[in-house]
Amino acid sequence: MDEPVVPGTEVADQNPQPAAEPTSSPNESNPETSDPTPESTSETAQETSTDWRDSISDENVKKFAEQFTSPADAAKAALEFRRKLSNAIHVPSEGAEEEDVAKFRKAIGVPESPDDYEVTIPEGLDEQFAPANDEKMKEFINGMWEAGASQDVLGAATNWYYNFLLDTQKETEKRFAESIEAATSTLRKEWGDEFDRNVEGASRVFKMFGDENSEQILADSTYEGVPIGNHPVLLRMFASIWKRVGEDGFRAVMSDEEKQTTEEKLNQLTQQAHDARAKGNIDEAERLFKERTALSQKYYNNP
Repeated sequence: MDEPVVPGTEVADQNPQPAAEPTSSPNESNPETSDPTPESTSETAQETSTDWRDSISDENVKKFAEQFTSPADAAKAALEFRRKLSNAIHVPSEGAEEEDVAKFRKAIGVPESPDDYEVTIPEGLDEQFAPANDEKMKEFINGMWEAGASQDVLGAATNWYYNFLLDTQKETEKRFAESIEAATSTLRKEWGDEFDRNVEGASRVFKMFGDENSEQILADSTYEGVPIGNHPVLLRMFASIWKRVGEDGFRAVMSDEEKQTTEEKLNQLTQQAHDARAKGNIDEAERLFKERTALSQKYYNNP
């Protein structure tokens, strides 16, 4: 039977529990258990973060990677480079297959044959500078084709060349015009009102005795910067010949004996014409007078 416990006389617990520690209030902070401050968070992030390029050991590659802000940007650039590379024209290496060489030439614009090039000759260029069958130009075009020149390259070269010739031609024509004007100015002063007549006469003499070859020579050859055909010396000579020749060409120079015989013939024709008219033979008289007139012109125009 248990003994009753007298109030105030309780026996202390042989295994007492430790007293609970007081709980801090919500407004109190514990340095060891409270959340870190923003400053401490930033410092921790800086200590633990790494540059994505730090794993690249090759310095050249790392330097190249500096232009990209992230691996995604680098991958995007690599994909774009691959796309461009796939569309690029690759120069065949030495000893490449003929088919590869042909594809390359076609890709850069080289025609299949030298005859397929388009060459434009500027308007106004004289044919002597750009003949239809210019063998030298054909050799040049063949050489350009062998070297792999595209249509654009050959066109640029021939355009420059032909325009250079055109400029040269224009400059030559200008100098010729100035020289001719200076020469004709001298003859105009010398001949006065007879200038046009003498020039026309000189031209007729040239046409009378010249041919296509001589005409070309006179046009292409120069003396003192003036085409020979327009030089005052030659014009004077031709004009002088014209005055002696007339429309019918050269007149043979009569000897004294021929002149005497002609005079006798003229007197004879005159008498015969008068006799025919006296007899009423008008047609015969007219014929004799015409014959006398022709012979008279030959006689009196003879030097």
